[in-house]
This record gives sequence, structure tokens and C-alpha cells, in this order.
Amino acid sequence: VQDSMGNMWFATWSGLIRYDGFNYELFRPELGDSTSFPDKKVKELFVDSEDNLWIATSQNLSWYDKQKESFRTFRFEDGARSGLNILHLSEIGKHLIVHTVEGIYTLPLDKIAEPDYSIKKQTIVHPNDNASYYFHYSTAFSDKLILVNNNLTGPTLLFFAQLSDDADEQTIEINKTVQLDGWINSIEHVPSENDLYIATTRGLLPYSLDENRFEGPTFFNGKDIHKTLYASDNKIYCSLSEPQLLYLDLHTGLTGSYESNPNVPGSLLNNEIHSLYEDFSGNLWVGHQGQGISILNLFQKKFYTFRRNPFEDTSLSSNIVMCFNSTEKEVLIGCRSGGLNIMSKNDIASRRPVFKQLPLLEEDIPGILHDGIWDIEKQSDSLFWLGTDLGLFRLRKNNTVWELKPFDGKPETEYGIRKIFIDDNNNIWIGTHGNGLVLLPNPEHNPEGINYTYSQVSDNPESLSGNVILDIFLDSKKRFWVGTTNGLNKLKGDYESIELSGRSGPDLEFVRFVATKPTPGYLNNNEINCFFENYDGTIWMGTQGGGINILNPENDTFSHITTEQGLPSNDVLGLLPDEDGNLWISTTKGLVRYNRFAENPDFTVFRSSDGIQGDIFMVNSYYKAHDGQMFFGGDNGFTTFHPRKIEINSIKPKISLTGLRIRNKVVEIGDTLYKNEVLKTVINETSEITLPYRSNSFSIGVAALHFQNTEDNQITYILEGLYDHWYTVPAASKYVYLSNIPPGTYTFRARTISSDGFLSEDEKSMTIEVKPPWYRTGLALVIFGLITLSVVFGFIYIVINRQKLIYQKKIDKIAIENNENKMMFLTNIAHELRTPLSLVIAPIEDLMKNMTVEKEWKNHLQLIYRNSNYLQRL
Repeated sequence: VQDSMGNMWFATWSGLIRYDGFNYELFRPELGDSTSFPDKKVKELFVDSEDNLWIATSQNLSWYDKQKESFRTFRFEDGARSGLNILHLSEIGKHLIVHTVEGIYTLPLDKIAEPDYSIKKQTIVHPNDNASYYFHYSTAFSDKLILVNNNLTGPTLLFFAQLSDDADEQTIEINKTVQLDGWINSIEHVPSENDLYIATTRGLLPYSLDENRFEGPTFFNGKDIHKTLYASDNKIYCSLSEPQLLYLDLHTGLTGSYESNPNVPGSLLNNEIHSLYEDFSGNLWVGHQGQGISILNLFQKKFYTFRRNPFEDTSLSSNIVMCFNSTEKEVLIGCRSGGLNIMSKNDIASRRPVFKQLPLLEEDIPGILHDGIWDIEKQSDSLFWLGTDLGLFRLRKNNTVWELKPFDGKPETEYGIRKIFIDDNNNIWIGTHGNGLVLLPNPEHNPEGINYTYSQVSDNPESLSGNVILDIFLDSKKRFWVGTTNGLNKLKGDYESIELSGRSGPDLEFVRFVATKPTPGYLNNNEINCFFENYDGTIWMGTQGGGINILNPENDTFSHITTEQGLPSNDVLGLLPDEDGNLWISTTKGLVRYNRFAENPDFTVFRSSDGIQGDIFMVNSYYKAHDGQMFFGGDNGFTTFHPRKIEINSIKPKISLTGLRIRNKVVEIGDTLYKNEVLKTVINETSEITLPYRSNSFSIGVAALHFQNTEDNQITYILEGLYDHWYTVPAASKYVYLSNIPPGTYTFRARTISSDGFLSEDEKSMTIEVKPPWYRTGLALVIFGLITLSVVFGFIYIVINRQKLIYQKKIDKIAIENNENKMMFLTNIAHELRTPLSLVIAPIEDLMKNMTVEKEWKNHLQLIYRNSNYLQRL
């Protein structure tokens, strides 16, 4: 079965398996864990309308809790936790119908959350009698329950029933009974017709619900049909006990089968079929006993591919297909060995077409290693020319018989021929492998096969640029082009002006385009594989390594289409336009459809998984028939198709987040990092996660759920807040890797892209917070700020005080110098004063000693004397 997220679930006897396209996960019992899966033997799976997954094991009924990735085993109303053998699961009116060997039980879906709820057994009420029936099979659709009693002694009874409306005493009420012969193994409802298709031991019986009777013929009469499935391609698929899958096309009424053949790649596995299921993307899953699963793509693109089968004489002579051509009724295929292969166009849709082979040599000749056919050119429906390893061959059809003979020219053309071009007058141009270009005038008027060779001349710049010719082309304006392994050549002058009567070889002069170094607007590769003229007159060339070179003949400038524009490979082997203007391009990495007239031209790449012969194609191995049918050959056979019948699968993929890995270790629910819980529920249901700084490199598992060509699915994602654009990686990588994410809060967004280029509708998003390291937290920054401020202010304080000290010392020095100057000044003043004071003191002393004066004057003299002494001491 498949859940709403797109995961596939497989019931095996080794456990329950979940598959997302790349990852398998096995659920089995774990000792001591009551929430683990209860039993490794799984019998049946069912997904109800509420997207609950129910698992019936050998004796248990379990419900899968997708948020916790755990299991809950339900009890039945008799109190037994286990022991009931469950036969089938279905649903009616939001009730799970559990069909067991003991009877029919029901479980309302709104009771799942009740931890002690027991599943109740239902009473089955028959309106006509009170007989008790054993039911071997049951199924449900809409509001109807169908019960089957395969009677050993009488007819099989088919009961139509429904749940009663009484919620308190709910019962199952049978309202109609149908009898039929043969045991019923399964029943499938087709809503568009409102019919039942009943698989019995004697065939497939259609029953009309509108008419309440069996209608139409019995399909696969006499076959013991086991399983049935109505698929989206409007076919009923049926399995048998043998490894064979039958189908009934309800549109046409035609039947067919898929059988096991180990010699045919892609056939059914060789073992009994146990189960059938169609997923949302259009794949039919066929479960076998012991050998695994066969998957049939119901939307397989209508490519018809043919390969060599060494066990059949009527298959292709070689898997390496080199060229094609056709008549109205037949297709001619040239192979690398074994000669020419011819098949009827009526056999193209056949599973086992018949190829007629015409060898180049009637018998094996010693020393002949290669007899490949490199080109087939049509002159008429009964006359073709072949370029081979052994020279030029002529293919004629006489009545219904083809005759292939070598053509003897003058000089002989017994060398490798890669390309042939025939003009409107049946003149033949031959491109050789090493001998240049050969002109063979119309052989009807030139029975001797006189031909003229034009090759590279080292000292003649107007000769060909190379002697290995890969393609020859005449455009609508009669310009003649020759592609070689050493550049492009254009014939000077108009093609119709060449003398082609055959009486003499015309003088040919060429303009060379040879790339010697990368130059904008010029040829970027010298190996020219093919030509195509666009509607605007430009010449498109497929090159070996340079992609597509587009030449504007009016000014001889080139533009390019390479892998930078979306090509899967720069090795372009063939170019063919279809009726809608798309260009089909064969490369070494798949077949490409280029929608060049769309508003946004895009490339659609088809690979071997789409049904084509392989990813590698061959030079010159491309052809378009008159009815528009295309042929492309490679190293693993050839593929043919009508372009308008190639429809891409427009079903959009789903997306699921599958896991979280940190340091290459898977993070489980409840795991902690540095004491913080990372996931509280499955990551697909998680809206935000917080990671420590040391865990800033991690990866998120993303599954692109679309099961057609899963290897070509892609994942596109962005981490908003860090990245400015979306990145795309292959879905096969399984994880999106995010490394060295700086601290901050980001939004992770992811979508998926299918192999056909459709983007998922849903988008998974998650908020991711990367915590900063402790030294970058707010508190740490505040502390660091305070410390920094303290250091700064301390430094400033020291500097200021030091400056103060310096200034103080300078001031003190100045003060001392000023004091010294004052002392000197005072000393000088004192010296200057002492002399006159001495002159004053001496006379006073004499006067006081020797003269008699009045008392008043004597007092004055004593005062003068004392002051003079004082001044003198100072």
C-alpha cells in the first residue's frame, strides 16, 4: 500500500518495510519495547480514509503512529490481545472492518485515540433466515460491504451488506444475496461503470450493480484468477498461481498477458504473484513470493525499442545500430556487424518482430573484421545506396526480393564510407573515412562508375579542412556544406553552377571554418556530426564536444547551445525536427526534446528508464520517415516513435523529510545535544529545530516520492537567511548537506522535481536556529563589554595619572627653577643693599659712640641701626 506522503509499505514474512524511492526501513519486534512492531510476519496492509496505516500480522492488528514512529496493538472485545487470525481489512463509513476467522469486527476511526478501546464483534443480520455463515472473503466500497461464502457442497454465496445506523447496537445487515458457480478469490469495483469484476476459479465475471445481475462474457474462461486490480489505464489486471499477469482493456474488451521470460530484459519475475497495487504516480506493483517485486509503468512513454536476442535467429544482427532508411512498408537498419536488417513496419508494435538479414559478404572471409553499414541513402523505393566498411554497395528490390551487391567504380571505392548524399539529379556524393569527398556522377549515365576525389591539401586553404567526412548537406539556398572531423566547409558559389555532367571532375573550392582556439561568435568544436536547417535559414550543427553550433550564413557568425543552456551532454549525434517544431537531439547522455518555441525554451531528457534503447546514441544513427515517425540508434539497439504520442507523466511528486544527521550520526526522537532535546517528533512533522554551535554542520534527509524513473528525480532547496537562490541536487543523494552554518535563525524550504520535470505541490519548511557559542551569547557579550570598559577606563586612568605626574614634575621643576631665580634675585638685591647699609651703619655707630645727641634723636638713630642690621641679615 501507499500512504498519503507517498511512502510505499510492503508486507513480508520478515517484517514491515517502508520505501521512499531510495531508502528501505525495516520494522520488526524489539524486546522490551511495547511500542515496537509486534510480529515479523505481516499478512495484510490497509490505509484508511484518515491516512491511518493498519497492519494485520499472524495474530495481531496494529496501528502505526506516524508522528512518533511507533505501533499500537489493539485488543478485541473478548479481552484477548492476540490470537485472532485476520483475513481481510476494509472500511465503511469511517469504520475499520476487521474480517477474522472468528467473525467480523469493527473499529470506529474516531476511537483510535482511546487507549483502552476494544474492537467489537458485529452481529450479522440476514433478512430471510437466521443461518450462520462462514465468510472466506470480504471487501468494501462506498457504503457497501461484500461478504463471500465459498460453499463446498453448493453454490458460492455473495452477500451485499451495510452497517446499521444504530450507533449503540450497531449490526451488519445483509440486504441481498447472489449465487454463482466457482469459488471467489477477490472482487474489484470499477466506479466508472459501477460494475464488479469477480475473480473466481473459473474466470473473471463482470457483475452490474445497476442491473443487479451478471453481464457480458466470462473473461479468461477456465482460469483460476487470484488477485484483481482496476488500474488508471482502464485495465483490469489479474494474477494466477503461475507467474503470469493477465489484463482486460475495458475500453476495447481486448485481453492480453505479461509473462515471465528470463531471456527478455524487463519481463515479469518468474514466481507466483501474491499482491497487486497501483501507486499515485502510475506504477503497477506486482508482489511475488520469494523474488521481490515487478513494477509495470502504466504511463510508459510510447517508445518502441528493439535489441538483439542471441537466442532468436530473426532478431537484429547487432545491438550497435548505425543508420536507417525506409520504404513505404519496410524499414532498413544498418548495424555495426552482420550486414543489413529489414523489418516490416507492421511489426513495429509487435513484441517479437522478424528481422530479415542481408550480409555484405556471401561468406566469411578471413581477415575481414568489420562489415558495418554506416549510411543508407534512398534513390527510390527500389534502389538504395549503402556506405559500408567495405565500400559502396547498391541495394535493389526485384519484385519482392532485395539484392545487395558492391558497386565497382573507377577508381574503385573499396574503402570505408561514412556518409552518402544524393542530389535531385541522382549525382552521388560520398563521404569517406580518411579519403576525403568523392563525387560519383549519376550512375545511370555513368555505368563505369567514374568518380572524382577531393581531399585536404596542406598548402591549399581552399581545399577541404579534413579527410574524414561525417555529414554532407545542401540547404534550401543551394549552399553545399561538408562536415568533417577537422572543421566545417562551405562550397564557394552556388551548387547548381557546378559542372556535374560527369565528363570531367569540377573544380571545387571551399571556405573553411576551423576552430583553433575559443573565440566568441565562432565555431567552438571541429567535429561536425550532423546538419539541420532552421526555418530562419540558420544552419544548426551537432558537434562532438561543442553542443549545437548555430551558423548565420549571412554574416558567418556562430551561437551555441551547450550544457550551460540545459543540454545533458555536449556530444550531439543527431538532430531531427518534429511536426510541432520541437527538435529531437540524440546525445551520449540520453535523447532530448528541445521545445524551442515555448515562452521559456526547455529540454526534456529521455533515458533508458523511459523505454529508449539506452543513454548512448551513435553518429548518423537517426532518421525521420515521411509519416513523421523517428528512429534513433545506439549501442543497445534502436528506438522508434511518433513524437506526438510521447506524453510525459504530469503527476506531481510528493515530498517527505526522512531524517536528520549530525556528524554523520542519525538523530532519533528524544536524542539530546548538550542536554537539549533536538527532535520531539519525526522530522517530517517538525516545524523547528535548535542546534548548538558545535553542530552547525548537518544534513536533512529529503525523499522525492514519485516512482517512475526515481533515479531522475531531483530535490530543490533554499536556506533563507543565508542563501539567495535555490539549489538543486539529485534525489539519489538522499540528503541535503548544510555545512558551517553561522549562528542565526533560518528557514529551510524544500520541494521535489519528478523525472519529467514537474515540481511538487507541497513544500516542506522548517525553522532552524543555530545557537551562538557561549562567548557570543548576550550575557557573555555584556560581561565582555564591562571588562572591556574596565580595561579601557583603567588604561585611561593610568595614562591620565601618568600624564599628571609628568606635568607635576615639570611644574615642580619650574617651581624650583623659579625659587632659585628668586633666591639669586634676592641675593643680588641683598648684596646690592648690604653695601649702602654698611655705609649707613658705620656712621651711626660713630655717632652713637662719640657724639652727644638729644635723647629723641638717639632713639631715632638706634631704630635706624636696628633696621639696617635686620635688612643686612636678610
